[in-house]
Amino acid sequence: MSARVVILGAVFAFGCCAATADAQGKKANISLFANRDPAKRMEKIAIDGPNETDLAVDLGLAWLANQQMGTGRWQLKSSNLDEKDRGTEANDIAGTALGLLPFLGVGYTHKASKHNPYDKNVAKGLAFLVSKQDVRTGYFGTSMYGHGLATLAVCEAYALTKDPGLRAPAQRAVNLLVQIQHDAGGWRYGPFKAVGDMSISGWQIMALNTARVAGLDVPDRTIVLAKNFLNSTMNQDSSYRYTAEQKPTTTTTAIGLLCRQHLEAWGPVDKRFQNGVKHLIAAPEVVDCYHCYYETQVRYNAGGDAWSKWRAKSIASMCKSQVTDPQSKLAGSWSTNGDRFGRAGGRLMVTSFNLLSLEIEYRYTPLFKNKAK
Repeated sequence: MSARVVILGAVFAFGCCAATADAQGKKANISLFANRDPAKRMEKIAIDGPNETDLAVDLGLAWLANQQMGTGRWQLKSSNLDEKDRGTEANDIAGTALGLLPFLGVGYTHKASKHNPYDKNVAKGLAFLVSKQDVRTGYFGTSMYGHGLATLAVCEAYALTKDPGLRAPAQRAVNLLVQIQHDAGGWRYGPFKAVGDMSISGWQIMALNTARVAGLDVPDRTIVLAKNFLNSTMNQDSSYRYTAEQKPTTTTTAIGLLCRQHLEAWGPVDKRFQNGVKHLIAAPEVVDCYHCYYETQVRYNAGGDAWSKWRAKSIASMCKSQVTDPQSKLAGSWSTNGDRFGRAGGRLMVTSFNLLSLEIEYRYTPLFKNKAK
């Protein structure tokens, strides 16, 4: 795998808004988003007081809002940031999706309410994405990383609001994914059929699952082919490869397991899932917000010790590493220093992924009855 391939995969492989499915992958459950209720969150905070995660998320969202451009876009290579904090990759579609997703993660949509201080930010961001979509093809442009992220954001916004103005853009984006899916089940860099890789395909799979939650049309054949792709990249020990020819990595294993959880309901009692989680637990720690984003979701759905130990250590570490000095213009964000791909995606990407990890208990209800501790 080339360095550029890895960097692009890390920058634009975003998070995952997955749909709960039955074993055949035919039914989706909107209750997956039940925790995305700002009013209930504020009520809980008012009663119990804010915990460190609540404080980190609120501070981070305030910083993100300040990074939005007047046009509604967010930029990885933002002129709002010092040179050392700018990403080396220029992709405003991906940057805007990464800016939007943390707001959607706690239920802040483009719909105004007394519990939503960011409706205008979200509305402008969504409008920017929709304005950049090719109405004929459905492509959001730039790359399939950007397209996958934008599809995810627009489908989440539609799922949360059922705004009829978002249905057509969301469905167009999904239709493109259906049309260009390779016969082996995956996706690659551009809007054409090509043998897939785990990084890009993982985002398209999760975007399609979000579309199913939203009630959009996703053909069963598309999901079957996606499962075939996962089969082609899985080893017997439930580790996953970037492509069928590559060696497995911890990150691609986390992506593969997350897709299995949502497409095929692989849960804590499934031996294949258990074997995959063992790989994650045994792997050495890395400073990599992209990887943590995926592993956080896998462990959250696994529940039990796999989640409680991760929450106690990794989630707490994210809170402690956030810039909190109220005198700093960077308050609410995370540094790129030491992060495996931080230089490529910049402070915006690192902050977005950290927020999405911290929001996990707001963003999704656990997929399985074995609730997270």
